[in-house]
Amino acid sequence: MTRMIPGPDSRQPQPFAPYHQIPGQLAWWLAEVRIADTASVGALEFTPLVHAGPFGPAPMLLHDAIASGALQVGEHAGGVVNTVVARNLGKLPVLILEGESIVGAKQNRVVTADVMIAPGAEACVPVGCVERGRWDHVSHSAKFAVAEVPVEPMMRARAVREVREQGHLDQSRLWSDVDEKLSTHEVRSDSANYHAFTQHAQADVNAMLKDVPRVDGQVGLLACAEGRLVALDVLGVPENWTSIGDRLAKSYLFAGLDMLATAGAPKRKRGFFGRMREEAPVAPVTGTPQEWIKHIAGARVLTRRGIGMGSTIGLESPALHGAGLWVDDAPAHVAVFGQ
Repeated sequence: MTRMIPGPDSRQPQPFAPYHQIPGQLAWWLAEVRIADTASVGALEFTPLVHAGPFGPAPMLLHDAIASGALQVGEHAGGVVNTVVARNLGKLPVLILEGESIVGAKQNRVVTADVMIAPGAEACVPVGCVERGRWDHVSHSAKFAVAEVPVEPMMRARAVREVREQGHLDQSRLWSDVDEKLSTHEVRSDSANYHAFTQHAQADVNAMLKDVPRVDGQVGLLACAEGRLVALDVLGVPENWTSIGDRLAKSYLFAGLDMLATAGAPKRKRGFFGRMREEAPVAPVTGTPQEWIKHIAGARVLTRRGIGMGSTIGLESPALHGAGLWVDDAPAHVAVFGQ
């Protein structure tokens, strides 16, 4: 019988609580990360991250699980904007990464927290809407498919911060960000669909992807802009990185295109990743990839029970913030963004 795992209730968000083992284990795991050679591609510097292990069994990732039929994702209770339901029909756990975008059903969404679902279980997955102007199944399947790329890091960063600080996503802010992106790149979308932008810029990103460095044993990627941390993603198993690495790299490249498009434009009252500020902006922290790994290892780590398997983690320091999922004695996924 399928087991239902409830998702977060935004009216009563679960508080983060100390869990003494994870912070030390994360710092130890990061201490074993090896930094590969950096390459500049577009507006960003990309640095592959390698880890020697040991590694546990690899879960299936969302795009592989849906493609194989092992996972079904559909609307929750006929349609709830900020929640969808995922059912694991396979024999392996399925890892759904924060930042992944699902398309179809009543409107396109972005996942706002890592979720790992055990075989035979269902879970309510927290999401945000990235297509404000549609709420129907017309010309779409009732089940979701996976978008070609996750949502870009700067949009993910804002959602991660809101979920950690407020317990839920600011949906109005996300819609505003999608509108601004479409306007900046002069992309028309009758349904205000974020993926109209990715389709518009797809050829440019595909051409740049070949220049993003890849190495054997890679578990992650760190992207900076003139030394400022844009994003870092690490997976707990090299096999998982091999499966999703190019998709994540493409999402970073979309962020790079956005930086180039807005270079020299007047700054709004937002920080680098959109945090509202009334005061004068603070100069961004810069560093080498090695220094950023040390920053991350030294960040404050918060934990709470995850949706499904593992523990949700949050990271915060004056220089960065992030989120992830810790399963057993290793990270299933960690994402970090500059302040």
